[in-house]
Amino acid sequence: GEIKGLPDDVSNDVCEISKSWGGDGHSHNYLTVKEIMDSTYYKMSDEELDDIGLGTPFFRDVVDTLLEIGDSEDVRIVFWFDS
Repeated sequence: GEIKGLPDDVSNDVCEISKSWGGDGHSHNYLTVKEIMDSTYYKMSDEELDDIGLGTPFFRDVVDTLLEIGDSEDVRIVFWFDS
């Protein structure tokens, strides 16, 4: 998928954490909960997720918790990768 970088309205805390990673943090991106729920991964069975090494906690428990925060199109996760 497209690498979008940090959102324009990212919180100061997330911005500072990202900066603290320096050159080790890369490929910054974000997804709304709706985008996660529309993904192929979210639609996989627990067994399929386990088979590819993803496990189920994120795609089940974390998404459910994020939905408690707000609408699936308004809540997002921001992430990046370590070199």
